Amino acid sequence: MVRASVYTVPGTPARVTFSRNGGTLYFQPSGQSAVALEAASETQFKIPPAVVFDFDAAKGEMTVTRGGQKRVFTKEK
Repeated sequence: MVRASVYTVPGTPARVTFSRNGGTLYFQPSGQSAVALEAASETQFKIPPAVVFDFDAAKGEMTVTRGGQKRVFTKEK
């Protein structure tokens, strides 16, 4: 895996890592195994059937939508 990016929710212990290996993006919550994501667009990735990751590079944010609930993470610098 190469080029890892870490996202957190300020004020909480929530921390996730995204890394790319070749053309595949992987999602890894702290202390868990990495999961390959399916690309839906250049900025949206999924874990079918119900988890969606939307990246906003301009804001340095990533929003996870699961079960109709959204949670916004901020990219660590």
